[in-house]
Amino acid sequence: MQKKCDLYLCGPVDASRLKMLRLFDNDFACEDGKVFSGYLFVSVNRVKLVAVVSALRQKQILCFSVPVEYREGEISFEIAFEIAKKYSAEQGVVVGVRDQSQCPPLFWSFSLSSVGHGEKKAGGMLMVDRLDGHIWGLDEYEEYMYDYNNIF
Repeated sequence: MQKKCDLYLCGPVDASRLKMLRLFDNDFACEDGKVFSGYLFVSVNRVKLVAVVSALRQKQILCFSVPVEYREGEISFEIAFEIAKKYSAEQGVVVGVRDQSQCPPLFWSFSLSSVGHGEKKAGGMLMVDRLDGHIWGLDEYEEYMYDYNNIF
């Protein structure tokens, strides 16, 4: 059985640009003049939604395919930040807050940087899952971005 996914829009999008979704979810109400943002509350086969995501991204619409269970993420930003701080302390790095608006809604994203000898060095990103609070690894992130969004 194929995983069902929702489409998440990172910013406002006019309904006229989303009409193709009716091909995959007949319940999607796409009235002219309406503007959508965030979850669209559609339920579409993962593989089919990849094609929609690719088409929208070609039109410069930032969006993500998201497994439907993530609509009700259990982990708040505050809890995720505490998880991130604990993890970063164990790793000897400093965690910082990032803008979440351009990130997939599967995880909370935080910046990481190492501090030592009075010198701040380049860091990376820490991702805390919104369902169970686990730390995402690079392999999990790359697999999600490719398998759900066709992004390499």
